Amino acid sequence: SHCLSVRRTCLFSRGAIAAVLVTNIVSLLLGAGIGVWLSKKGMLPPRLIIIN
Repeated sequence: SHCLSVRRTCLFSRGAIAAVLVTNIVSLLLGAGIGVWLSKKGMLPPRLIIIN
C-alpha cells in the first residue's frame, strides 16, 4: 500500500522512492558498463550481449 498522506512514519516517502530509483539506475548502469567491459576483454560470449 502506497503512502499518500503526509506522515513521518511513512516508509514509502518520496525521498525513499527517489533514493531507491537512483540506486537502481546506478546499479543498472554499472552492470551494463561491466558487461560491456568484459565483452571487450573477451570474457563474455557475444550471445550474451543484448543490443537494443
